[in-house]
Amino acid sequence: MNPVLDGRWRGHFGIARFGREVLRRLPSEWPRLDSGSPWSPFQGVSKTRYSPGFNVSLSRRQILTVHDLIHLDEPAEASRAKSAYYESVLKPAIRRTGIVHTVSEYSKRRIETWLADDKVRVVNVGNSVDVGVFGALERRARQEEFLYVGNLKPHKNARVLWEALRQRPDYRLTVVTGDGAQARRWTDESGLGEQVSVRTGMTDSELAGLYATSAGLVFPSKLEGFGLPALEARVGRVPVAFAASCAVVGETVGECGVGVVDDESPSAWAESMDQLAGGEWSGTFARASTPISWDEVAANVQQSIESELSA
Repeated sequence: MNPVLDGRWRGHFGIARFGREVLRRLPSEWPRLDSGSPWSPFQGVSKTRYSPGFNVSLSRRQILTVHDLIHLDEPAEASRAKSAYYESVLKPAIRRTGIVHTVSEYSKRRIETWLADDKVRVVNVGNSVDVGVFGALERRARQEEFLYVGNLKPHKNARVLWEALRQRPDYRLTVVTGDGAQARRWTDESGLGEQVSVRTGMTDSELAGLYATSAGLVFPSKLEGFGLPALEARVGRVPVAFAASCAVVGETVGECGVGVVDDESPSAWAESMDQLAGGEWSGTFARASTPISWDEVAANVQQSIESELSA
């Protein structure tokens, strides 16, 4: 019996992008559920359901994807309702099926700890970006130009970058975020209108162009399930300054960047930008392994599903 593929995650955020890329590479004969909300528990319940997200339905058997546990681990994201969902709905659903997917080794370890159940297999299927977009452009790095990509939630620790720029008046930062109003407010409050440019609603091709012309990506997030901007940068041969405490980003970046130990220090981030701008990175990227592709991610998902269905 073929699984039902849950295609109801739509938008430009991580789960929707992951689902869009993976589902279109899975067998065409597998039925899809594309209408309605992913949070409706009454759809697609007659068969085994695969979801690229963590939405639980009334299906007895459902292979879900938990990208991270930020809703539990980050105080600013936590709530009683979220905790109740994870503990009373999501965890029992995963235990009933005996398998759950995730997208990084860090998240795999964290989910295994949270589940505390040796009977459940946590499968890291990987995550990817469009190499044809982010890896296609020739590098034209401007040594004074830097890039930040992401939202501005507290765990992203992005405010420290505005303080770092005060120490480097010749540097400029382009901030690509859905939180444009907040980014502009921070810029005005810091008096850095000449150094900070805020961009929203960009296409992948436009974003790839920003990577190609930047000296590096500065990514101070303290907590990630994966950290897609770090992979986008690596595919584009762009070095990354990242919080050394954020293990999953360190896994992605490897030697292709700089780990900042004191991630609360504006001076440390200013120095990391110096290293990105002044380093010779071409040899490092030449030695780096090739990141996993979407085809490989989808193959991992398909193999896991077929193995589960044949068990």
